[in-house]
Amino acid sequence: MKTRSHNVVKGIIFAGCSFTWGQGLYYYSNLPTLKEPAPFLYDGDLVEQSHIKFMESVRFPRLVANHFKTFEMVHPVNGGSHQVAISWWEKSFARKKEASFYYRTSKIYYSDISCLVFQCTQWHRNVFDFEYQGEKFNIPCYKVYEKQYTEIFSKWLVEQNLSLTEWEKFQMKNNVDMIKPFLQELERHRIKTVVLTWPDENVEYIKNDAWLYERFMRINYKDKTYDSMCQLMCDEGNKELVIFTDNENFEVTPQDHHPSLKCHQVMAENIIKHLENII
Repeated sequence: MKTRSHNVVKGIIFAGCSFTWGQGLYYYSNLPTLKEPAPFLYDGDLVEQSHIKFMESVRFPRLVANHFKTFEMVHPVNGGSHQVAISWWEKSFARKKEASFYYRTSKIYYSDISCLVFQCTQWHRNVFDFEYQGEKFNIPCYKVYEKQYTEIFSKWLVEQNLSLTEWEKFQMKNNVDMIKPFLQELERHRIKTVVLTWPDENVEYIKNDAWLYERFMRINYKDKTYDSMCQLMCDEGNKELVIFTDNENFEVTPQDHHPSLKCHQVMAENIIKHLENII
């Protein structure tokens, strides 16, 4: 079955964490069912379907897809790590065509996707496996700093002849390195890939890899160029790009550090410009 037009409309995948998912954008809806969680935290029980639908309509994945007159696909759950994002999308391409909790048409076909935009997130969200005195640990990296693990982890570092700083740098590098095989597999199936980052810590490792750096997207705003969303949002002159400091749109700003409505529009403009050069 074909339309009279020979144009093929392929979708765009947006992989990332809460910064791509759109946390906090529902505050711009003024819906009467809005409830604010504890300061700077996320409580999924307070987020209703109407909030999510509004959020989806204004986040940068939808704005980009609308520009290209296509559809967007975003991980349906807020937050996540590189491990979670890669696992989710790999399984989405690999799984059999059957009912799925998230998508009824559970399998995604490479041939239906034109490109994937990968938003990098924090390294310490990844799960870290280590063994000490016969006991195996499988915990998010950030937990090694917590009281119940600190002593054991410190002893493990000594056994490995590693300093904490060396271990952290290894994890940061690994956080970026793990993206590359995933993106290369997509490109083998003729899907273009783009890399951008929220945390500034990823920039060094992206720039040190020629293949990733070739696909790296920087962000332009107010005649300045930023390497990361963190740099963009932390610039003293860009307070309107963070929900918590968006005094232009709120009488009392929600206590949420995520990208504002304006920030999503800025991200969309930059992604659109970048994609227009590669697809």
